[in-house]
Amino acid sequence: MMLFLVDENTTSSIKIVFQEKGFEAECVKDIKELRGQPDEVIFNYAVNKPKE
Repeated sequence: MMLFLVDENTTSSIKIVFQEKGFEAECVKDIKELRGQPDEVIFNYAVNKPKE
């Protein structure tokens, strides 16, 4: 399953659209340790997130 990571500078409703289409999605706004972090930190989280 593909997981989408929605950037904090976009609307959170995009997460809902992905989920309604059957995809997993997370929003950076909902991940406390990622809020306000540089793009490199967000990228590393996305690349290294363990598969569930």
